[in-house]
Amino acid sequence: MGSAEICGCHEKNMGANKKTAVAFSYPRLAGTKMTVSQFTKWLDNLDGNGDGVISRAELEKAIKGMGLWFSSYRTKQAMAAADFNDNGIIDNDEEFKRLIEYAQKHWGLTICED
Repeated sequence: MGSAEICGCHEKNMGANKKTAVAFSYPRLAGTKMTVSQFTKWLDNLDGNGDGVISRAELEKAIKGMGLWFSSYRTKQAMAAADFNDNGIIDNDEEFKRLIEYAQKHWGLTICED
């Protein structure tokens, strides 16, 4: 993943954020560091109905849980950036990659290569 920052934030180096990322709870975002695989596992955990995709409602619930304000607006913006086939869900590798890039840029996350 070309745009992910290489920062050495693997599980052993995650410090105070280690429990948050590993437990896949909704992290308070500013300054949170995790690997791509940890973020992907966290996204999988958002899939409340187990259908293998992230719906707008699932993403909005996660954004609210992260403590971000204006969750409806943020969800709309994230979906517009990531859902390139406009089917209303994040359902393929390219869309997950776009969501990762969006989260880094707009949610204060640092997502590192594995």
